[in-house]
Amino acid sequence: MKKLITLCLVIAAFVTIQAQSIPVTNGDCSTDGALTGVGTTYVIPGFTILDKYAKLTVANCGISNGSLRIVGPANAAAQGDVVVTTDKVDVSTFGTDKPFSFACTVKSTVGLPTGSVNVNISAVDAAGTGIPAATAFVGGAVTKLGNTLSTGVAATLGANVRLNPTAGVAKLSFVLQVGKYIANDLLIDDFTLIYGTIPVVNVTPPASLALSTEAGVASNETSFTLDGSALTSDVKVYGGVSLEYSKTSGAGFSQDTIKLAPAGDGSLAPTTIYARIRAGVTSVPTASSTVTTPAQIKATVFNKEGGSKFVQFTGTITGFATTLPATDSLSVIADKAYYKSFRITANSLTADLVVAAGSKLEIATDSLFTSAQSSLILPTVGDTVYVRLKKGLAIGTISDETTKVSMTSAGFISKYFQFVGNTMAASAVSNVNIDNLKFSTEDGSVRVIGVKAGKKIEIYNSVGQKVKSVTATDNTNIALPTKGIYLIKVDAFVQKVVLR
Repeated sequence: MKKLITLCLVIAAFVTIQAQSIPVTNGDCSTDGALTGVGTTYVIPGFTILDKYAKLTVANCGISNGSLRIVGPANAAAQGDVVVTTDKVDVSTFGTDKPFSFACTVKSTVGLPTGSVNVNISAVDAAGTGIPAATAFVGGAVTKLGNTLSTGVAATLGANVRLNPTAGVAKLSFVLQVGKYIANDLLIDDFTLIYGTIPVVNVTPPASLALSTEAGVASNETSFTLDGSALTSDVKVYGGVSLEYSKTSGAGFSQDTIKLAPAGDGSLAPTTIYARIRAGVTSVPTASSTVTTPAQIKATVFNKEGGSKFVQFTGTITGFATTLPATDSLSVIADKAYYKSFRITANSLTADLVVAAGSKLEIATDSLFTSAQSSLILPTVGDTVYVRLKKGLAIGTISDETTKVSMTSAGFISKYFQFVGNTMAASAVSNVNIDNLKFSTEDGSVRVIGVKAGKKIEIYNSVGQKVKSVTATDNTNIALPTKGIYLIKVDAFVQKVVLR
């Protein structure tokens, strides 16, 4: 298993405009509501929605869980299929010397085709009469601040204008036009309107974005720095399910979102963020391919007004990883040994991977144990290993070196599975008639009568997995998860019961 896996680097930036925040009705989408209206025009708290071709799945649209949800089926028309317009915002008390900027975040479950999203700003005078952009805005145009979406990533889309002093603009609305929505589920949130200066969030990447580690072990750390200006909300660092972050080198790493609050003047002092691949990442492919998708080791830096920036790390994971068995117990009941299996995957090994079983276990590469062994060398015989307790052992429970499976390869950290072995007498499996020991089943439970209080009662399912272990009382009633055949063990005796 000598395979090398690497990932790639991308850094993307987005900048918006902001200084003085102007309230937008239900801009945070905190007031829930359903679409109401007739034909193709609907209203919802804070917004008007035009469904030009009556294609929306209206019953699934609305505001809930802090987002405006828009759902539509396949439709190949261009921009303007669906138009989301905010309620008008009064800007009559603001000057015309600084720009106004609208923005919102949009997340799509399916990537939209290029050019399928458009943002705009519309203007009306004090009487509510629309003013064409050519008249309302300096330069006669709206500057777009973004119109690209990637699947599953919340992107900031926006536009800004500077008002023509002679146009008589009294109110502005933000217009989000969506087209070509191919079975998309759009989540729209964080509508903002800002008057003033340009907010900036700067991200300085590290000299090296390479992270490397052995499977299951935290990687080396690297760092990037943040700073900003003209901000009115926190800058957040999060994302990458295989990453963890800290503001301190060598300590304090977690997957929690890091929140950085700007100072009163809107500035964010240079701040170092440390990142690494977390210790729990153990998935190693058996073929030469990426260890994780780029999104799994991509850090997101987000600010409500300043938008999103990304730091895409590279990654290499070596060594080997395992999938744990469903339980850690192995049983021999009525001369039948029940097995467990686990899968081992690896890459970039420099020596053979050896799987060795304790003296009371046997391992194989097939569930029939055609060729049971005490040790295996992978990948010569495959990556899935089956393990079971040997037959003929003394009745009782074992959990020591003799029931441990080890996995080793030169140059890498060894791994172990410690199993608990349970051996039960074959003669005890038939229904045992003991005067003071009785069993009955009803209502999803087994009642055990006649067991001395304090004794242990163990319940196994039909494949030998222990599902419960309880301490007996004078009248023990044990609830079981599902109907079926169970084996109840008390000392050396085993009773088979059927729960119907």
